[in-house]
Amino acid sequence: MLIARQSTAKIITVGPILDADGVAVTDSVIGDLKLSKNGGAPAALNGSATLTHRHTGYYSLSMTTSDVDTVGSGEVTCDDTVNTMSMKEFIVIEEAVYDAMFAASANAFSGAAGSTTLTALAAGSITA
Repeated sequence: MLIARQSTAKIITVGPILDADGVAVTDSVIGDLKLSKNGGAPAALNGSATLTHRHTGYYSLSMTTSDVDTVGSGEVTCDDTVNTMSMKEFIVIEEAVYDAMFAASANAFSGAAGSTTLTALAAGSITA
């Protein structure tokens, strides 16, 4: 599953988009896709989102900050009456959690909200 940082633009690969005969579609547009956040009704992606064909029906979808502004699950689907693609799922996590996990300066959660720092264990503090 893909992980996205909340309110941070994200590029994902979607597809393949196929026609009724199973042939790769190379001319889909952003309006052919819908986004659902946390199981909500599918809606159009932000008007600034872009869709670029890469190869054999696969596309790069550039989502905007407003497309990934809600923590939780996200699903991108094809809303074209003739073409289809498998649903693309991703999860959006809070900025602090994402940074603690993936940033170059990842600190293993010692700076994340609600975290605690363990500096030392007293002898005998853990028993069998």
